[in-house]
Order: sequence, then C-alpha cells, then structure tokens
Amino acid sequence: MCKTLRDNFFKVRDTQFISVKQFVLKNGTLSYWKSQSEVNRKPQGQIGLGEACKISRNEGAATFEIFTGSRTYYLTADSIATMEDWIRVLQNVQRRNATKLLLSKEDNKPTIQGWLTKVKNGHAKKSWCVLIGKMFLYFKSPGDQVNT
Repeated sequence: MCKTLRDNFFKVRDTQFISVKQFVLKNGTLSYWKSQSEVNRKPQGQIGLGEACKISRNEGAATFEIFTGSRTYYLTADSIATMEDWIRVLQNVQRRNATKLLLSKEDNKPTIQGWLTKVKNGHAKKSWCVLIGKMFLYFKSPGDQVNT
C-alpha cells in the first residue's frame, strides 16, 4: 500500500460553479472527492500527472491551474504558501513519473553511467549518475534508478 503524499481541500472553479473538494496525491495521481468523509470510496475524479499535463500559477491569487490536454482545473488554496508547496510537489511527481517512464523503456540504454561527486554549497556527495539521451539523472546508488 502506497503512502499518501499530500491531501488538502481546494476551491475548484468549473465553468459556472465554485465548489470545495478534497484532493489526495497518491501513487503519482491526484484524486478528488466531494468531501473528506468519501475518501475511502471511489474518487469523483482523477488527474494523471503525465508529461502532457501542465501546471501553472495564476498571478496574485492562491490559484493555480492544471491543464491535462482535455480539461483545465482551477484550484484555489487557502494561502499562497500552500499553493506554492502543492505546485512544487506536483511538479516533482511529474518529473518522477517522466523518469520512471524513461527508465522503463527497454531501448533506452544509458549513453554513460557511473559514480560522480556532486558538490553543493561546499559539501561533496558521491552519486550514481546516468546519461540517457539528453536526460542526466543521479541517484544514491545504482539500485535506486529502478525505484525513482
């Protein structure tokens, strides 16, 4: 069973209505329900966070939008800080999903891979690095790349 990464209430603006829904981010998918009491049931809807999905912030308000290609969701958080946190987490999930997809393809053999020393703010850390096409990935160990 996978752990829930995030959950929160958002005001959702549809074409004519604004409603409050419970959102839960789990297994790389953002699901939503009418209320928190329904979370153990089938979700009212799900938003896949694949590479076609675009997440952007709206200027001035605690509102951000998720565009899936077929639908746009306008979500309003209770604060700008909460909105920024959600955008950061959702974008991280998107990157993780893209990495999983890239690594799962059999024809994607690494151009080069090996141990490199990564230096950040004067601190050095050894990382397992992989170059696949134009994507440079780094991990704690070679075995981590499967579970990214």
